[in-house]
Amino acid sequence: MKLAGKINLALLLMILLPGIAFAQQETRETREANKFIGLAMVRQDPAERVDMYRQAVEQLRPLMAANTDNPLVWLLAGTALAGMGEIEEADRAFTRAQEMHPAYAEEIQIEREGAWLAIFNQGIQHMDQQRYPEAIAAMESAQTIYGERPEALMNLGALYANAGEYLKAEQALRQAIAATGGPLYGELEPEQKAEWDRFRAMATANVAQIQAQQGIESFEGEQFDSAAARFLRAAETNPHARDYWFNYGQALWAMSTPMEASLEGATQADSARVFEQLGDLYSRIQFAAQKAREFDPNNDVLYLMEARTHRMSGEFGSAAQREAGHQQALRLLESHDALTVHIDNVSTQPDEEGNVVISGQLTNVKAAESSSITLRFTLLGHEGDALATQDVVVSVPATEQVVTFDATVPVEGEIAGWKYVIAG
Repeated sequence: MKLAGKINLALLLMILLPGIAFAQQETRETREANKFIGLAMVRQDPAERVDMYRQAVEQLRPLMAANTDNPLVWLLAGTALAGMGEIEEADRAFTRAQEMHPAYAEEIQIEREGAWLAIFNQGIQHMDQQRYPEAIAAMESAQTIYGERPEALMNLGALYANAGEYLKAEQALRQAIAATGGPLYGELEPEQKAEWDRFRAMATANVAQIQAQQGIESFEGEQFDSAAARFLRAAETNPHARDYWFNYGQALWAMSTPMEASLEGATQADSARVFEQLGDLYSRIQFAAQKAREFDPNNDVLYLMEARTHRMSGEFGSAAQREAGHQQALRLLESHDALTVHIDNVSTQPDEEGNVVISGQLTNVKAAESSSITLRFTLLGHEGDALATQDVVVSVPATEQVVTFDATVPVEGEIAGWKYVIAG
């Protein structure tokens, strides 16, 4: 996953200072605290800066301990505590200041976002240094102090997922999706809106990837019902990814196999119950195969899988249902037999230059050896829109032989999936 990059620090620091300038209810303590906050803002050395913030808090502590009703104390305390890295206490101080004096809302928003920015950039530095626990802690703190932006959440989603904390990763990414459509979105410049739109697409695709990864782990653990549920969730989150539909069908198939075996020697009552369950599974397998074939029309497994479910479902019904099932299976097998080549193992991977490399295998069934097959690939966006189209010309090998193919495709935007057709 691509991680969100650093944000320009200078842009936000320009608007931090006025946040304190319009303060009210000044006292000796608040004037001293404000002085130290101002000194902190011009210090280049991080240790000196933190020490200035600490001295500001020391001026305010007696009033805070006395539970003062002066909102300026809590506003300044929030700013200084955030500068010290005491994020949870800073968050409480800002909240209290705003509850006491709602007119501070805009200033507090600026202060929170400024603190978010500093902590976020610390998190990025930790990530660059591969200090991932520290990066997670920083991004969590950034989110605590200010929750209107998606960037920290995007990185948390990646960090949690890499640590195997899939639930937390999915929650972070869903929060990021919500943030990209939140109130702040309407205030952005067009270029920033486009970036947040990209974040939304990326987060949606990554939620689906996390769900699919959980499905793979369930499948490998032979928990096929859990695997099917997770692959279906991934496919519903990103319906433009062929692999999710394919894996969903495979998990359902794995569920059906022992049920079919259980019919041997079963009582009539047990058989009726299993027949009903198998009928539902077969319908779902057929749906999954049809969805996957929309993207991958020359995959022979999809035809054979669906044809068998129609034949088997006919076995459990009346004579008319048996005939209908066999006829549907026959039509699918005829379509399968009409394929001149089979396409397998298609994948897309980004390269170092930001392009996408499409690769796969072609098996010759009955095409003329040394003839050319043109595969027209379309890379799909989050809304199913075409981001790029690329023709891949493959020289056909001898009958029943396999040849690999690949192509590099320049593309703008986040890829949600791919599809192809035989164009020639």
